[in-house]
Amino acid sequence: QNKKLKVYLEAPATLPGIRTQHLTPADYYHRVVAAQSFGQAGQGLKKLDILSTNVAYFVPMWEEAVTDGNIPCCLKDSLLVFDQVAGVDTAVYGISPAPKLNPFLFHHNNAALPDNVLVSCTKISQMITAQYRPATSWHAVLQFILRSVTGDQSLQLPTWDLFITPSFPKSGALPKTAKLTALIRGAEWLQTKSGLLKQDSDPRCIAPYAPHGTTVTCMLEGYGSKILWNGTQTRAVDVRMDCNSETGMALALLGRADPGKLNMSWPQTTHLLDYIYFYSVAQQGPRGDPKNPAYGLVAWGISKGWLESLYGDDNARVMLSSLVSTTTLANPKWAKSILKCALGNFRTSSKNGFRPGAIHLSTLEKVGWQHYHDAGYTYHNVSNPQPHYQSYLWAVYLRLYDLTGWQPWLTTAESGIRETIEAYQQSPKTWRWTEYFSEEFARLLLPLSWLYRVKPTQEYRQWLHLIADLYLAHQDTESGCVQEWLGYAGHCSACPPGSNAAFGHGEAPLIQENGDTVTDFLYSNNFGVVAVMEAYFATGNKTYLQAAEGMGDCIVRSQARNHGGKQFDTLDGAWYRAFDYKRWDFWGSSADWGWGPWSVETGWTQGWIVAGLYQQVFNVSLWKMSANQHINKDMFPSVCNQFLPSTQC
Repeated sequence: QNKKLKVYLEAPATLPGIRTQHLTPADYYHRVVAAQSFGQAGQGLKKLDILSTNVAYFVPMWEEAVTDGNIPCCLKDSLLVFDQVAGVDTAVYGISPAPKLNPFLFHHNNAALPDNVLVSCTKISQMITAQYRPATSWHAVLQFILRSVTGDQSLQLPTWDLFITPSFPKSGALPKTAKLTALIRGAEWLQTKSGLLKQDSDPRCIAPYAPHGTTVTCMLEGYGSKILWNGTQTRAVDVRMDCNSETGMALALLGRADPGKLNMSWPQTTHLLDYIYFYSVAQQGPRGDPKNPAYGLVAWGISKGWLESLYGDDNARVMLSSLVSTTTLANPKWAKSILKCALGNFRTSSKNGFRPGAIHLSTLEKVGWQHYHDAGYTYHNVSNPQPHYQSYLWAVYLRLYDLTGWQPWLTTAESGIRETIEAYQQSPKTWRWTEYFSEEFARLLLPLSWLYRVKPTQEYRQWLHLIADLYLAHQDTESGCVQEWLGYAGHCSACPPGSNAAFGHGEAPLIQENGDTVTDFLYSNNFGVVAVMEAYFATGNKTYLQAAEGMGDCIVRSQARNHGGKQFDTLDGAWYRAFDYKRWDFWGSSADWGWGPWSVETGWTQGWIVAGLYQQVFNVSLWKMSANQHINKDMFPSVCNQFLPSTQC
């Protein structure tokens, strides 16, 4: 004080007039919010701006004079606070009342230490290692701190890169081989860098049906969104069948894209398919019993509760990716297993083409498959059209119709697609949406493209153009990314939080409101890039090719690249769920309780993005990539007779 020093303190153990606690890990759902505007105009933060420290450690602080409760200290002097707030860039519902807050950065206003002391309750200086985002906002914070302690308001702090960045800047020409390189990096991430591909002795690869001495391989689900103080991320270690099959697809395509990898990647694909269909419980037990109504279906995962859930969409993606893998490997081994899964889903769908999102095994065993197949289910019975849950089964049926010639595949898919399109034409409000309205368009576009392939009528071409054009109207012309958008209020399954209190308490989108410039590589753009290419291959419309190539450029540029050494190598080549194409950073709302902006999903994200890049690099359709000739008219009746009366087969 006598020397008139200006001081900046990080995570102090004690302060005059303040009660402190030991270092505490921050709640993932508590973010940093600007309690007031500070810094020079254009170089500082505005009130209610949102930042993230991920799961950093901090020192909780309370007013020492308060004895009847824990009242956070220094709030009137705080520049930044910890709070649970909804929003992407801005806390849309404001800041919570005082008891729910913790000071984060404040001027210490105490007689013993006057206003020349600036205090942070955590290590802002660790922002690069701990991956604090958005980087531009933290740059403004650190520049403000340095200007405050030096007294030099003209000080300009150099910018920096975090250890994990997009692979390329927003503008500038990409290398000619950029998409091939991104494809290989994405598949190699699954194969080696992620550390999620497990073999043999790993206790998570539960395989009760594997013969003794058999190589057992399984894939874990991915990386969670929680980034720790040292920059590492927590893993999602569940074993899901869709992720295993989609990983197998990416590894099969890796062997085609880079023949030098074939001797490693194709056996891995083989082991993953064997795990799904033969060695794990996924298609065994009750699902392997011809007398059980669940026969042929594939369990969601191998955990106890997951064995009960039979999701149609998850089964569809297992089948589609398995078709690509088995076509690539030209191996007939799994043809009947795929067909069993398709027929198991077909008979638990109505003849109108609709199926509940998930059917529980215990319910199915109680009511029988006829309850779903013969009840005349329409979209009204499954809470309005919701392409996320229905579309890919229709795509499977259309693909199998082409391979087997069985008319009910086509009739069922046609009926479901027709009801969905006509409902939209009547009123877009009839559609339910999952995380986004955009997601529903991205998912429906694939079966629409394949419907037009097998039955190229003018009406079906108009439907395809309707959905494709509505989806691509939201494509950013500069980056090629497609912006996510929300549908009508009250029609969502995973809605944006309606209050700060609702933040982090359910599945949720990465955006809070329309206009947020975020692309989602878990629920939307990952499927969209494949579907837009299929629209091009089905119609020959070069507009769709250009749009898909733009989406591919967005994917290549936004792929994660490691600049920080070995500890960050587990993320090099991955695609985070969130990408903000305006900030050019991995950023979005953290409202989802399981899969936030920095999560990486092995199957939904990596698997389908690799397939989408493969389409573009090798100019080949997913239709051709999935043309498994071992599923055909000759073998179909013998399998069909296990599921339906012979007169229907």
